[in-house]
Amino acid sequence: MSFTEQGPEAETTIVLVHGLGGRRAQTAALADDLSRDSRVVSVDLLGHGSSPVGQGARGMVAQIEALQQLIEDLALTRVALVGHSAGGTTALRMTNEVQEIETVVLLDSSLIISDAVEDWADRLARSLDRDGFHQTVAGLLRANLGEAPEARIADEVNEAVKDTDPEVGAALLRDAVAFDATDEIRRSPSRICYVRSSRPLTAAQLHAVRPDVTFAHVQHAGHWVQMEQPRKVADIIRRTVFAPTSVPASQPGEA
Repeated sequence: MSFTEQGPEAETTIVLVHGLGGRRAQTAALADDLSRDSRVVSVDLLGHGSSPVGQGARGMVAQIEALQQLIEDLALTRVALVGHSAGGTTALRMTNEVQEIETVVLLDSSLIISDAVEDWADRLARSLDRDGFHQTVAGLLRANLGEAPEARIADEVNEAVKDTDPEVGAALLRDAVAFDATDEIRRSPSRICYVRSSRPLTAAQLHAVRPDVTFAHVQHAGHWVQMEQPRKVADIIRRTVFAPTSVPASQPGEA
């Protein structure tokens, strides 16, 4: 798994995980901000960016195993895992398997905790069966890029998808849309923060599952919130990762 390291040595290392069809260039601005005062590791998931496809399984389990191996190889003992979209889904699932993960921050991830999201996941899975990975993801991009996205973001997103191995991408997408987050959120030993930008997920929905989940809404941003508003997202991450454990569920609030 390819990665870059930035920032000073610190007790807690922030690990940034891009989403489906992405690459670590999509977390670069966020890493630059966070690395001013924190150690930051940015990864390319298997079959994405400059990472190889890997051997054996192609889905979320393979990504989790590669991330876990990286944490071990770097001898990280305290980790804050920040995942965008399907990278957040992967990160959430890891929290119940990797004891070094103390905090997980989910950036506009799709979490199946309502019937509406489950219906959307079913439609997406059918599209994947019918049209294949690249055509399905092309439809997702059109929906998620929103109105008049910045050209640099649209260009980066489209180029990253072209570089994604379609077999790996399809396997991760299938796992992500089939993943019901409710039980994982309840069981996770980690502090959890959800950062919403474009997803129709509310604090009330999350708190019905687990009252101590923190929720932040970054307004005037699309799905790639870490590219559009890196400073705001970095501030939310800092407040979440380095806040006292007694921070109330209503924090860190809107940004």
